[in-house]
Amino acid sequence: MVQADLNWAAQVITFYKPSFWGFETNEQVVAYSQERPTDFYDRLMDEVRATGVGYVELCMEPGDWKTASAAYGDGAATRTAIRSRGLELSGSYQSGWALEQGLRDKSRRRELSDETSRHADFLASAGVELMLTGPLRRGALEGSIFPRVSDSSMEDTAEIITEMAHITRARGVKLAIHTEAYSVVCRVEDIHRIMAITEPGLVFLCPDSGHIALDGGNPAQVVRDHLPRILSMHWKDCIGPRTDLPIKGVVTHEMMMEQFRRMGKGIVDWDGVIAAFDAGSWSGYAVAEIDFVEDPGAEVRDILDYYVRHRSMAEETR
Repeated sequence: MVQADLNWAAQVITFYKPSFWGFETNEQVVAYSQERPTDFYDRLMDEVRATGVGYVELCMEPGDWKTASAAYGDGAATRTAIRSRGLELSGSYQSGWALEQGLRDKSRRRELSDETSRHADFLASAGVELMLTGPLRRGALEGSIFPRVSDSSMEDTAEIITEMAHITRARGVKLAIHTEAYSVVCRVEDIHRIMAITEPGLVFLCPDSGHIALDGGNPAQVVRDHLPRILSMHWKDCIGPRTDLPIKGVVTHEMMMEQFRRMGKGIVDWDGVIAAFDAGSWSGYAVAEIDFVEDPGAEVRDILDYYVRHRSMAEETR
């Protein structure tokens, strides 16, 4: 295991590229995970173990909690299977796109609550204390990614996430918002606003450095401003904002992924990020992540190695 001073996890989305699994499309990978969930999850967890991290964070399908349940049984059985590889679950992510449906159609709010309950039940039985939710897409709420998020949209976002957080807390699981580029919770102002109108100790934060940089922000500033509410952070880099974004509607995940790089290969101020965490004696999860890469194990190991080298150099200059 890598000797570092953070609780390092690997995000399973790093391992989603179809060619890594011998397929051509994402749909083929998902179909394989559904047809042979145990084979899929066994390989996925073995690959994560080989990186040297101590933790693993689940994502949407195919490496989601439902596929884990199909592979191993309930949350407790999943924990046993993962622990047998020297790993622990650090958390599990669910997309925020469903929240948009909950805002538009109140009848869908019950479905969202039920899904959140089942997810949290799985995590509680697996001994996991953290669920991550994506926020709502800015273009879906405001019609474009460019306007400032309206007060009503921000209040609606706070309301629906607070409802989810009460559901998870009742099961001993904390809820953190994952910052996603071009959503209603990613820009520095957006994060300030949502943190100001949600309850500390109920709604937490998972900054994603790559997404924040992609949307024009400074991850180090976000960490400095909100460290007490940060339970986890996704450590990835970004080569900078795009200049060819659509005037109307949402930005696709595929467009975002083209900008992401592993830690140290982009514009993120890692000195500032590390210093901000050091100032608060942080003990959350550091999640190594690059979406859909050809050699995920090597990318995760490179992130860990970069951190160790970078930290050593920083300490030598103090």
